[in-house]
Amino acid sequence: MNTPTPLWLHTSQGHTYQELMIVGDRAALEELGRQLQSALPLGERAAPGWPVAVARPTVVGPVIGRKFLLSFYLKGDSPLEKVLPLRSGRLRSVFFLLAAICAITGAVTIWNAAIRLIAHGL
Repeated sequence: MNTPTPLWLHTSQGHTYQELMIVGDRAALEELGRQLQSALPLGERAAPGWPVAVARPTVVGPVIGRKFLLSFYLKGDSPLEKVLPLRSGRLRSVFFLLAAICAITGAVTIWNAAIRLIAHGL
């Protein structure tokens, strides 16, 4: 039996959306479809109430130089909001803003020090 080629992952982002594209040849998509339709657990649950994996296709991407896994899970007994809560994207923006403020402050300080050195004749 031939092993299907890995699925190709691609991410894109617009102003109002983020997208994960999963692209594969017919054999790879059919194999993924068989795994998803059977929904047979691939192993044990990580913890009681957690989802259990039913498919882990081989993938390439979406980032060069990093291993990326793609898994499909069957919902467990516990509410997903408790076991896998969604995260806010705001925290990343706050850290970026703080880093930008620090960078600007540092650049202004270096610029002022350079001007003082030049003004006082090195």
